[in-house]
Amino acid sequence: EADELIEGRATVQQLYDRKFAGRLDRVAEMLQAPRTSAMSPIAEQIERALNDPAIPFSAARRDLYIFTDGLQHTPNSRIYRGAELVLPDPPAGLLRGIRVHYVELANARRPELQRDPVRETWRRWLEGAGGQVSMYAPGYAAPIAFAEPPER
Repeated sequence: EADELIEGRATVQQLYDRKFAGRLDRVAEMLQAPRTSAMSPIAEQIERALNDPAIPFSAARRDLYIFTDGLQHTPNSRIYRGAELVLPDPPAGLLRGIRVHYVELANARRPELQRDPVRETWRRWLEGAGGQVSMYAPGYAAPIAFAEPPER
């Protein structure tokens, strides 16, 4: 959108690179850099994502894939300090009609915390919120695909 009569193409490109592209590149680098966080509110993020009006959804079938290490660390759930996993009460109906695929990712720093009781707590929370749950985690049998209703 440069006016070539008064602005040179090279000047406009330099301005764009400095004021927009450069900043965008720095933000992208920051977002890609691995970092740790003091808190890990996984359940609250699931609820936030499903209730966010900026993410409208309408379809006959809904699937939610959750890729997580399952180690929720919040003021009420101090799993990294040796306490048991504690999740908030599941919002009633939050996952009603949704097929939930819980996929456990390995936690390279604390794999000893990824135990069956943690997985079972997540399964109960997801089912308590109304989800049809399939667990993909060590110790669980390979999931059976959700059966599709027969076509009529």
